[in-house]
Amino acid sequence: MILLSLLAAAAEPATSPAPPVVISDDMRCVTMFLLAAGSSKAEEQAGAVADALYFMGKSDGRAPDAELAPQTSALINSPDYFSKQLPADAERCTKEVETMSQRLDSLGKALDALSKAAQVAKAQATDIPVAKPEAGK
Repeated sequence: MILLSLLAAAAEPATSPAPPVVISDDMRCVTMFLLAAGSSKAEEQAGAVADALYFMGKSDGRAPDAELAPQTSALINSPDYFSKQLPADAERCTKEVETMSQRLDSLGKALDALSKAAQVAKAQATDIPVAKPEAGK
């Protein structure tokens, strides 16, 4: 009797809907930049793909096992994505990329200055006269 009840319950279709797909802000940016890359000229595609990779890395760092395709699919299939969400994502994501680009530029300048200082120090170190031992001692 119990076995029949369990079999009947297992045969019934599930009535609860699947949980909604949670779309991270980072995946919104990945999607936006990949869409931009797909509709860009060849010389602009590399930049859009690099920006998508930046956000992909952020997403992977936060949730390494996240299913990305369902997020992207849910996003681009949402009714107001192209009219409302995509423009908002473009503004937000582009601002973040600009901020990170400025930080990267500052880091590059700092590393350049350190490299030049190291080259000067090396040049000065090689110009220091070295005392030679006197002959016969």
